[in-house]
Amino acid sequence: MKQTQLTDKDALEQIISALEIIATTSPHQMYGVKNHQSEMIYYSKSYADFLGIEASAILGKATYSILYDAADIESIILDEDNSVMAGRKPVRFLKINRINGNLKPYVCIKSPLINKSTGNVIGILLQGLEISALNLNHEIIRSYLNFNKKHNENRELLPFLTRRERQVVFFFMNQLTSQEIADIIFKIEGKKISKSTIDSLFNDQLYIKFNVASRVALYQKLEELGYDKLIPSDVLTSTSTPLKIIHTF
Repeated sequence: MKQTQLTDKDALEQIISALEIIATTSPHQMYGVKNHQSEMIYYSKSYADFLGIEASAILGKATYSILYDAADIESIILDEDNSVMAGRKPVRFLKINRINGNLKPYVCIKSPLINKSTGNVIGILLQGLEISALNLNHEIIRSYLNFNKKHNENRELLPFLTRRERQVVFFFMNQLTSQEIADIIFKIEGKKISKSTIDSLFNDQLYIKFNVASRVALYQKLEELGYDKLIPSDVLTSTSTPLKIIHTF
């Protein structure tokens, strides 16, 4: 039997119809669809609710700029989308959005939508994953000091950490490598930092402060002390950056 040939427009409409059914049966799934011009043409209610916006507010746009601090965020998002479409394979991005004065991190998987009938890339599928869904179990708090105030009984166990150390600990607990940490700090601050600098910070500072001799031991110690539930909102800014590799320590 000959397979029906779908136009790019029909193929995109078929995908959106399928997602609408999924969104109805699994209301917590976060999906979005962009066309090949990076314009949002579908956005699930659960995704919008997660970010505290109306789904209609982002339709027709490449991104919802108010969620980010960077003035050039639209060009950053367009570059992301173009790379996904050109590469024709999924890419994971760490998103840190500013919502009501707080920072909310999550992972967004962008996958190219390809019409099998024509072989054309017709758009992008966005799938949002809460950090807790990845067993990272982070909770947004206002600052590291606020965490200390709520955990007075552990105050003596928590050493003072510099701004840079808090950043590195946060990304380390998200299982990023030294190179990925260096890359994301550059993306956030525009300040070039090398992998060796991050390695030195682990070896010469964090190992000593937490009395450990390896990253495995450091990860375990930080987890015991509750750093897996910390996001240093006083030292991070909203951003979007690719996560190409996730390593297990």
